[in-house]
Amino acid sequence: MKKDKKDPALKKKIIAAVVVIALLAAAAAIAGHVLKKPAEEPIPEAEELQPVFADPFPGSLEEAARLVNQKLILIKGDARYHVEPTEEAWSCETVIGAFTDAQNSKLKDRFDRLAKEHSADLSQEGPAAALFGALLDAGLPEAQSYTADKTDAGVFQITLSFGAQAFDGLETDDKTFSQTLDNAFGAVIENASARVLPVGLDIYAEINGYNGLLTNLRIIRKYRADASGTFTGDFADIGEGECGCFMDRSSSYRIWRDGVFVENKILQIKPGGHKNLKYTVNLPEGKTDADYTVSFRSSDPDFLTVDEKGRMDGVSASPYSAMVTVTLTFTDGTVYFDMCEVYVTVAVKGVTLTPETLVLKPEETAVLSAAVTPADATIKDIIWLSENESVAVVDASGTVTAVAAGETKIFAVTKDGQYRKSCTVTVEGE
Repeated sequence: MKKDKKDPALKKKIIAAVVVIALLAAAAAIAGHVLKKPAEEPIPEAEELQPVFADPFPGSLEEAARLVNQKLILIKGDARYHVEPTEEAWSCETVIGAFTDAQNSKLKDRFDRLAKEHSADLSQEGPAAALFGALLDAGLPEAQSYTADKTDAGVFQITLSFGAQAFDGLETDDKTFSQTLDNAFGAVIENASARVLPVGLDIYAEINGYNGLLTNLRIIRKYRADASGTFTGDFADIGEGECGCFMDRSSSYRIWRDGVFVENKILQIKPGGHKNLKYTVNLPEGKTDADYTVSFRSSDPDFLTVDEKGRMDGVSASPYSAMVTVTLTFTDGTVYFDMCEVYVTVAVKGVTLTPETLVLKPEETAVLSAAVTPADATIKDIIWLSENESVAVVDASGTVTAVAAGETKIFAVTKDGQYRKSCTVTVEGE
């Protein structure tokens, strides 16, 4: 059947009602479906429910900074975490100076070669690991801006940007960097004098939204470098003067934690259907595949079974979820585990509502009847909403009470799939 068109105010009411119902259901330990978004056309039966994220997506600069800082502190305090440097790179961003375009191009090439030729020298004193450690000790300074995104793979990508104050109390590379600049520009500048000023810091973090783990980290230290003296060689026409550039030093880390981690925290299986549980094993240092065994368990095998290889079979439909636990057991007695919430359900395909029109006087009542289709759908819950409660209200059982003259719509919305049908209610004046 054709459903009523979406309305922004109605959508807000639906969302608010869903949140309330979800909280009540959680409090009562009665799990339901994760609701899909409303759609104009019937929603096909979902192979997978929507993901459950371990961390809320940051909605502000403060939340983003707190989330990243929390992950950094956790890494420091949890011996199961491993931090592996993956890349150390310098790059010249912008040349500063009153030169011709050709000279600017040459100078930028010179700075780029400097970054490549002397990156090892620049990393010997105060390596990026020192900054990483200092951030863990002191916590993040106050960020000035941030960007955040969430990928289809369920990964939070957060970049926090800080000013020069981020370097306060941290070791910088001023002395080493300046000496390296002097050496590098000796061929083109007589009596070279170089100086370096830290100007900013960016922290880029990737957080797995399913399990809340920080997986990748990049620290970008921003500098302004200046060199002055008498130019020679290809730059002789500059004469005496100074040049400079903004340079970025990017330090990247891969981060992982020992244990076993399921790929999806929530899944849906049809009765009679099956899926294989996907998971990742991160081995502690010194351990091999021969040092552990993997086992699986379903919390309710009456409607969901799982075998020794992680194949899950839906036995019968249930409005409640089963927890499938994958356990990693090492020969030394160390045990890690993770869980996946699985629903075995017949999905809702639509909803019918009778009657579809009502005419009432103030304070009169009438009962609406709603039914989900198909008849054997597992989650039959209906959410009742009034488009205009100053005209008529509706309770949780579908009983409509007229309030004042006017016209409104009463909606019956399925909890599973958010299909909806409406009844037009006209309240006549006295």
